[in-house]
Amino acid sequence: MKRKHQLTLPQTARMLALLALFLTVLVSPVLAQSNPTIVDETGNLDVAAVQRAAQPLVARGAQVGIFLVQRGGEDDALRRYQRAGLAGGNAINPDVIAIYVSFDPRFSEIAYGDRWNAALRTNNNVETIRQNQLNPGLASGNATRGVVDALTQIERSIASPPVPAGGTTVNINPVPIVAGVIFLVLLAVAGPMLWSGFQKRRRAAQALQASRTAAEEARRTTSSVIVDFSREVRNAQEKAKFDRVSYAETDARQLAALQSEVEQRFARLQEQFAGVEKSLVMHQNPGQTDYDTATQQYRQIAQEVSALREQLAQVEARRAELDRIAQAAPGEVDKAKKALADVAAHLSDLSVDLQPEAALRSVESLVERAEQLLKERRAADAIAAAEAASATIARLASTIARIRDIQDGINAGRAAAERAATEGFRIEAGMASFNTAEGLLRQAASALPVVGPDGIASLLDQADKARELGVIRGGGLPARYRANLERLEKVKAAGEALAAFIDEGWRVFDIVDEFAESAWDDIRGNGSEAERAADEAQELWERAAERNSMERQEFIEASADLDQAEERIAYSRALIEAIIKRLKDLEAARDAARDEIAAAEADIMQGRAFVAANDPDVGKEPEKLLARAESALAQARAEIQQERPDWLQIVRLAHEANHLADEALRGARSEVDAMNRLRDQLKRMQQVATAEVQKIVQFMTIHPRDLPVGAQDRINGLQINLQAAYAAAQSAEQKEEEARADALRDAIERYTALEQQAAQIYADIQNHYRRIEALRRQVRAEVDRARSAISRAESLSVRAGGLVSQNASGFALLQEARASYGRIGEIHSDSDAERSLAWARDAYDKAERASRIFEEQIRLASQSRDDSLGDFIGGVLVGTLLNDRSSRRSGWGGGSSGSWSGGSRSGGGFGGGRSGGGFGGGGRSGGGFGGGGRSGGGW
Repeated sequence: MKRKHQLTLPQTARMLALLALFLTVLVSPVLAQSNPTIVDETGNLDVAAVQRAAQPLVARGAQVGIFLVQRGGEDDALRRYQRAGLAGGNAINPDVIAIYVSFDPRFSEIAYGDRWNAALRTNNNVETIRQNQLNPGLASGNATRGVVDALTQIERSIASPPVPAGGTTVNINPVPIVAGVIFLVLLAVAGPMLWSGFQKRRRAAQALQASRTAAEEARRTTSSVIVDFSREVRNAQEKAKFDRVSYAETDARQLAALQSEVEQRFARLQEQFAGVEKSLVMHQNPGQTDYDTATQQYRQIAQEVSALREQLAQVEARRAELDRIAQAAPGEVDKAKKALADVAAHLSDLSVDLQPEAALRSVESLVERAEQLLKERRAADAIAAAEAASATIARLASTIARIRDIQDGINAGRAAAERAATEGFRIEAGMASFNTAEGLLRQAASALPVVGPDGIASLLDQADKARELGVIRGGGLPARYRANLERLEKVKAAGEALAAFIDEGWRVFDIVDEFAESAWDDIRGNGSEAERAADEAQELWERAAERNSMERQEFIEASADLDQAEERIAYSRALIEAIIKRLKDLEAARDAARDEIAAAEADIMQGRAFVAANDPDVGKEPEKLLARAESALAQARAEIQQERPDWLQIVRLAHEANHLADEALRGARSEVDAMNRLRDQLKRMQQVATAEVQKIVQFMTIHPRDLPVGAQDRINGLQINLQAAYAAAQSAEQKEEEARADALRDAIERYTALEQQAAQIYADIQNHYRRIEALRRQVRAEVDRARSAISRAESLSVRAGGLVSQNASGFALLQEARASYGRIGEIHSDSDAERSLAWARDAYDKAERASRIFEEQIRLASQSRDDSLGDFIGGVLVGTLLNDRSSRRSGWGGGSSGSWSGGSRSGGGFGGGRSGGGFGGGGRSGGGFGGGGRSGGGW
């Protein structure tokens, strides 16, 4: 289609305005009675506010319909459009703008005719309005706000339609070919400026779109967070209704305060959210800063709502804890009551003088306190009181059980004592102990209501001991009598065996006397002491036999005598065993003495041989130890020459000599090993330090002119230190013992310092070299730039040919540029780099100036010859360019900027489409060739 008939932008605007006015006048009588159509079955809508918001659309000739229903959906929406005359079949009427909202299920939709495609179909703007204006108001419970915001945004979109893909629509009218040259000249002059401005506007538009998208995403996210948290708050509010009838007053107040704080902060955040939305709405054309600010505010609100969610979770956790405590409290109280009933039953069974009511008064008050707290819904306090009551009842029950056990023990003891009396045993002392136990038990029972279970514990201990004594002196007498008879026979047999053992001790002692007196002086008198202990045991046995008779009946005392007799017999046997053991030790020492001396002598010889073989590396201490070993060995040899040698002393001396020789050998070997370790360490440090020095030498060989100032002096000092370290290492082998070790350590320290010094020098050299290399790269870049500039100037000078005089200034500048380029030298220092950079930049500047002179002279020389050809080519190029741009930026019947027939569609049928996705739900997308569109989904 030819573009020469296309209207200009001002003309188009004027014609559209006149057409809109005409249509408004034409249809206003028809729509006056039912435009806008408002159907509100929920009662949530402020009809006056909606009518005010719809009035600008009505003024544009739109048929506006608003439908709020309790139950419905997508199909119900279409049926209502049809009944209201807003749709024919499945197609939405061209002038229609309708909003439909269903609350069960949650469904919202914006439907529109094809007259509004440019405003609502472009970039799926209708879905953006549904998600960002309509749904948030519905989600917050303010349906009026959602509808009003959606209508307002639709009006703005119609007034200022969105541009496809966020770009800018430019309509270029065709111009005559004759104006091509003029346009080409203007393009050549103003083209760069216009292109630069276009690029800036494009970047600004892209940045604005990115900010708008980020703000919309942040708004959707924050709105979702608010809606989700609203449900949590409502759930918490429902639970809070039962707090005062479920928990203690203090707990209920605490929960109410915490939850109230959450609700108040949430309400403020909702107001902030609405304020951010309102702020954007108030701006006719929000800028990038406005969107960025809104994005930050939305995100901050979402973060604070998340923090409130954690705080509300703490409230719910506290409520759950109180529920758990409330469920556990009745069981704890019932447990205490049952324990109290059991104790009361046990008290009634006791035969001692005890008043159950008085004993139970304190624990009954504790149980009553727990029951009262439970009635007051103070579950935690009730549990604590019940546990305290249960603990007190448990102690009381334990005390009552002990009283009963002592009482039963007394009764059983008396019965056993009476049976013993029938056998002729005297039980008067036992019965007296039982009477004492009963008296103490009565005292404890009387004191129990006053001082409690803990207060009578000592009385019960005394009563129990008295009972035990009664058993011993009463019913236990027959058993004790028979046990003593058995022990008398055993002690008698042990005494007879001891007499024979003492005789063996005397015989052995006669043999011990043959050894050196110093070897057995410590056991002198053991035989006599053993005989005295045996005599004492005999006397105790005889007295025990008399006491254990039925005439005397001193059974307990007889048992004590037998205990002492057994102790005396054991003591006597230990004394004799010491004599026998000493004889065995002396005989073993006499047999092993010569072998021990020989072993010590061999160890000393081995130590002497090792020290002699490694004398320079071994210190004085091993030699001292060997000298002490030889002294001990000499003492052992001298002792063995005595008439009655002390064989134990000889073995001890031989062992000492052996031990000293072993210690000397270990010390000598350790010193040799230590010296060898020092040698190995020195060798490793020599290798490391030498490698560091070789790195420096190798670098100097390759880069002799790249050394920093003062490096040569430092390297000379390094060589001096290397020679000193080598001399120290060589001299170490000329020294002995500690002096050698000190010399090796000194050499190691020298090589260590040398390695550190060399590493530092090499690092400084490397840093200097890297800096010089960086300067070289910088110079090379400038050199390459200068060379390219000279080559370009030379190429232009060749193209100029005979058009330019050889004496022109361009040739002189080119010659100077070559001369400056030739002065660039090698870089080995900062000054070299500065000079080379200066020459390279000078060469570049002069070559560039020469190039500009050549270009200007070539242009002036050839301008007159090319004018006519340029006019023709310019016109053709301009016409082609304009046709190409027009074909790209607009289209008949479709394209990116809209179409006369009603826009594009995705899916659906000929009569309409739906674009879905929803606030908290799924959705559908669709459209049609001529029937507008519908955008709906869950909210």
